[in-house]
Amino acid sequence: MNITAKNLLGDFITLLTKPVELRWAPFENIDLSRFKFGTFYLYSSKNGIEWTRETQVNPFIPGDITVEASHLTYFAIMGERKDIIPPVTAAELEGERGDGNWFRGDVSLAINATDSADEDSAGVDYILYKIEGEDWKTYTGPLGFTSEGHYKVSSYSVDKDGNIEDVKTIEFDIDKTSPTVSATPDRTPDANDWYSAPVTITFVGQ
Repeated sequence: MNITAKNLLGDFITLLTKPVELRWAPFENIDLSRFKFGTFYLYSSKNGIEWTRETQVNPFIPGDITVEASHLTYFAIMGERKDIIPPVTAAELEGERGDGNWFRGDVSLAINATDSADEDSAGVDYILYKIEGEDWKTYTGPLGFTSEGHYKVSSYSVDKDGNIEDVKTIEFDIDKTSPTVSATPDRTPDANDWYSAPVTITFVGQ
């Protein structure tokens, strides 16, 4: 809430000779159950960025919240949330795996998120993912990858209290093509494609 007042000359008034009463209507449309009891205070700010704690208030009591202030600036009522821990996301790859994160066939990527095990955790709200080169999307189920190539997938989750997890990234490759081997002798064969003396054969794999 931003409160301003002007004198007869039109100049803004910031300091008052007498305290004024500020009144807030009941917080009817806000879920206060996600906040810790006894942590609500009136804060003021001259610039809307740096805040100073003024006095404790209790929005859990029915009726208006009334406080006195000796200046007119920015005012806000703030409380401490019960859950301040972001959820944790884990990505799981499934498919015919080779070495490391190489796969010989199609790959399925599942992204799962869990919130804090604390009894006051808000629960996971949603998961976002991004395949390299594409936009962020809401995760709704396992992702399928069928084409050969290198993949990089980023993801993070947000809980119902607005706690945001740091972005995590997983990379993997799909290679469905079997290698080939070619054999080359060091000289041409003798009569009837037979060798009458030892021959050296060089094998090259691709």
